[in-house]
Amino acid sequence: MTHPTFGYYTTSNPLASDLNKGDFVTSPGLSQAFGETLAAWACYNLKEFRYVEYGPGDGTLCSDFLRTMSQLNRRPSECYLIDESPILIREQHRTLGVTLDSYIHSKDDIPTQSIVVQTGLAKDGRTRVTWLKDLPPVNVKVPELIVCHEFLDALPAHVFQFKGGRWRERMVDINWEGEEEVKVEVNSQAYTGVKKQDLTEISKSSNLRLVLSQTPTPALKTLLKTDGKGISKLVPGKENEVIEIQPEALSLIQEFSTRISVNRGLALLIDYVGKGDTTRAFSDHEQVEVLERPGECDITVSCDYDQYEKEVEGKGAVCWRRGQGEFLVECGMGNRVQSLIESDDTTVEEANKIYAGFEKIVEDMKTFEVMVIGGESNIQGVKRGTPIGFK
Repeated sequence: MTHPTFGYYTTSNPLASDLNKGDFVTSPGLSQAFGETLAAWACYNLKEFRYVEYGPGDGTLCSDFLRTMSQLNRRPSECYLIDESPILIREQHRTLGVTLDSYIHSKDDIPTQSIVVQTGLAKDGRTRVTWLKDLPPVNVKVPELIVCHEFLDALPAHVFQFKGGRWRERMVDINWEGEEEVKVEVNSQAYTGVKKQDLTEISKSSNLRLVLSQTPTPALKTLLKTDGKGISKLVPGKENEVIEIQPEALSLIQEFSTRISVNRGLALLIDYVGKGDTTRAFSDHEQVEVLERPGECDITVSCDYDQYEKEVEGKGAVCWRRGQGEFLVECGMGNRVQSLIESDDTTVEEANKIYAGFEKIVEDMKTFEVMVIGGESNIQGVKRGTPIGFK
């Protein structure tokens, strides 16, 4: 997904503002009220903060954040964007109206992953936007708001299947010409929405296929704690059960929790959630076979918030969870949408589009959840430390 030459995110712009472009559309592209509501929520809960966003897409969410904060006579003390896609970074420049005044061209000029890659002023002429490869150093004096919107689902996952009384890892194998037997029967749930056909035929279209490991892999031993026979006391398993684990995502959750316990900030995670066999691919707004066109399709996995929540424990932080629609409505998105629709400048066509975007975000995206990681003492708006939207 992020290979410098062949990666999906490094060689294309998959985002769309409507269903007729790109491979998928996200909530910020469906409604400006989405980012405005989140910005108002952040300003209510944090007196001051620096803004840190992972995988900011085309920059729309950050742009809506900065504009809303300006309307509330606020602005972040610092604004950091973390991305690996040069194409999307250029889109972020355009959306935010940033004029660059510093750019490191060579990797040799970057002594650490968190060093500045690009920096410049946004179109408001006041907010400095800085692009990084990793989280900035912790500032214990200023809280930070870490935003991950549809980012964690794009991080790699190890997929394990319980077969024949033991755990095995699902791997990618070459489907040699003329070889007709497929070594693994994959749960059909992984291909929901894909035309049913023999897995051999699907794999031959890209000369790749999915197989199950014959012996315990390093990932099985470390993530499921299996023994030499593929048996795990941690997860007993039942026939054909599938578990997906994202080590990078879990590591980030740990890091967010530790940082927040120190700088009194918040981490705002919004993504689609699920368990089991959820790895899938999308192209042109349609689900396709996951191995069909490597590097040309979006590969994603539903986030297991239960796993994330366990990583918060013991790090000096706590977390709250809520369905996306309930959270946004309680935070006032419906009121904002109504005011946009009733504006004298809004045409009937625009009003219909505004309402359709709102309806999709709060009604249709049933699997989306909001998770906030924070501490009892860092919430401004409520005495007992529970941020609004989670009561």
